[in-house]
Amino acid sequence: MRRQQLTEAQIAALFDPPTDRRELVRHCTSLPMPAPPLDTRQRDKAALVAIDMKTQARRILADDPAADIDDVVFSADRRPLMARAVKDRSRWHPIDPDAAKILPLLTTYAPGDLAFPSVPLGDKKASAYFERDKTSGEYVLLDRDDSVVRPLYVQRKSLAGVPLRPMEPVVIRARDGLELNGYLTQPSDLADAGKPPLVLVIHGGPYWRDYWGFNPDHQWLANRGYVVLSVNYRGSTGFGKAFVKAADHEWGGRMHDDLVDAVDWAIGKGLADPDRVGFLGGSYGGYSALVAATKTPEKFACIIDAFGVSNLITFMNTIRPIGARGSASGITELVIRTPRQAALSSPKDHRSITSIAQRSQS
Repeated sequence: MRRQQLTEAQIAALFDPPTDRRELVRHCTSLPMPAPPLDTRQRDKAALVAIDMKTQARRILADDPAADIDDVVFSADRRPLMARAVKDRSRWHPIDPDAAKILPLLTTYAPGDLAFPSVPLGDKKASAYFERDKTSGEYVLLDRDDSVVRPLYVQRKSLAGVPLRPMEPVVIRARDGLELNGYLTQPSDLADAGKPPLVLVIHGGPYWRDYWGFNPDHQWLANRGYVVLSVNYRGSTGFGKAFVKAADHEWGGRMHDDLVDAVDWAIGKGLADPDRVGFLGGSYGGYSALVAATKTPEKFACIIDAFGVSNLITFMNTIRPIGARGSASGITELVIRTPRQAALSSPKDHRSITSIAQRSQS
């Protein structure tokens, strides 16, 4: 199967936001809903709990062994119906008998990862959203009286007929044994030539994460013949406290090792040409791109840094006294131990990127 190259209009459709005025905003609230009591005390993964306000006794309503509970759907009378965790794909855990009826109706309607843009969930009718990787997302109407799901509209009509590629969840083992979850998108014409080039697309934060679904960067690059790999490196959220804490003091250290290990994993699987590996990242991902260019230039043929930090010392000095642990010094404690470590972890204080420039010209 040969790759069908996208037109300029189709590329614009990948990145432009939907223009349909009827679009529902995910997680909007028509009534104030209680903040879900997510609890990580005496446990690694966040769970949804019920707390007796008199005795302070806790009862677990929903948890997941592999990921944090990160979203909760309530009924109109403020009963928690279901809770979501995301390791690779969304998993909804029913709490209320109503949810045990709703979820099978939706999951048998069509493939995709479910979200609920209408909060609270209506007693008779409710909207739901299906996130998809290689077609547009779709909004549907759940009629609870008739136990039927009806289509409302697709999010991006302009993607109809665009040759999009599937996004595959992958698991990568870091050199110290830590399990990393990532997402892989491959071009369509793998059999037409040798091993394709690879682009590592890394999220910012670092306290954020990548999700499965439609990703314009992945689709655009895959359409141009690149293998695309995104990795939830240590420090990414959603995988428990230990996974986040594993990033403490590891900017430019094991956090970067995770990305190099991801590249080695892809090369070891025969997915990509080791001499044609690129790096694209913004914010913390941009910092990682600069670290890649200065610390391990032999691994990368090119890097693209979008507003990445190049000097951790000046970065820390500009942080306002808010954030992690209540202060700028608290954030500093998460990133570095000493000014010397900050210097060693700053791309500006590593060797130059001359080697990458020389490789790009050869």
